Amino acid sequence: MAEEPPKIVSKIKHILKNHRTLPLEQADYVNAWLERISKAPQNENERSNLLQYAKFLEYQLKYRNLSHPFDQPPPREIAPLSVVINEQLDLNDDDQAQEASTSKSRGCKAKEKKPLCDWGQSTWIRNMKEQDSGPQEQCNDINACKEILNETKKNNLPLAEFLTKIVPYTDDNGELIREVAYNELKAFRELVFRIFSDRIQQVDKIHSSTQCIRKYEYSIMEQHQLNRAKIAQNYLKQLLPGFNYDDYINDSNYIRDILIEVDKKHASETNCEPNFLSPENSLKQQQFKLKFLKDELRRREQDNEELMDEHNNLMLQLNQAIKEQQEKSKHNIKRNKDLKDKLAGLKITAEENQVILDKILLENGPTEN
Repeated sequence: MAEEPPKIVSKIKHILKNHRTLPLEQADYVNAWLERISKAPQNENERSNLLQYAKFLEYQLKYRNLSHPFDQPPPREIAPLSVVINEQLDLNDDDQAQEASTSKSRGCKAKEKKPLCDWGQSTWIRNMKEQDSGPQEQCNDINACKEILNETKKNNLPLAEFLTKIVPYTDDNGELIREVAYNELKAFRELVFRIFSDRIQQVDKIHSSTQCIRKYEYSIMEQHQLNRAKIAQNYLKQLLPGFNYDDYINDSNYIRDILIEVDKKHASETNCEPNFLSPENSLKQQQFKLKFLKDELRRREQDNEELMDEHNNLMLQLNQAIKEQQEKSKHNIKRNKDLKDKLAGLKITAEENQVILDKILLENGPTEN
């Protein structure tokens, strides 16, 4: 059953998306052709003709050889594909008449004063004629070894046997297949190398980020305590405008001397004798001082308890994080070991495939570029 135009148009768009070297103008022409092909008419002959154009465009994009008729916008009335190609060959007759024909081993029989045949176009046209005139061949450029591909998808055919069967049906004797296999193996090797090289860096990065979070939390706690001390200092300065914090640290009797001066000033203003040094007042001062020290001691104990609780919680979180990282490290080590085993298996498979490909190349002989 022939392939429908919408399906092949979607395949061509996928190929065109990955064709990064295509000029912008040619890409516009290809999009115009795709829009024309997607609007398939009801007439069976025109529909078949557009389908041939679609397959020919897919072939050219696949092998990166975009040429006539897709190097210009689609005409209003589209002629059969064979007529368009023959007209293009006739236009090149004068320019190519004196050139030598290609090798007979590639199936080209062009003579002097005849246009050189394009191996890709002639093979494609011959396959299209065989497909339209009779039953589908086992292998061709349009649908390469469909039965072999189905067996491979069902895991009934090993990869080495698949390569052995598919290579004789390719124009380049398996050169493209070998290049794809080498690129896939190279990409996998780079992936494994990147995993092994980045594993230690990733673990260090996780630990460093955890330490930064802990440092930030401790800095917030420190700033909180400094703010409380600053509030107490400002309150003390409001009560005692002439208070000097440096003198308070250096002189243990600094507060006592300030209170004596305040008492003397108050006595002079009220014409009363200063009673700051009286035994009753001294006892009150000592009691007040004792009460103040007890309150301060109680406050500090509460602060210490809160800090210890917070410190214990942070230590529990840190130990839990370290334990989780150790478990992840064990899992990564086990996974890396499995990847090593898989890599060793892939190396053996790649060597076997390389031996098979070399054997096939030796049996088929060298090909011309």
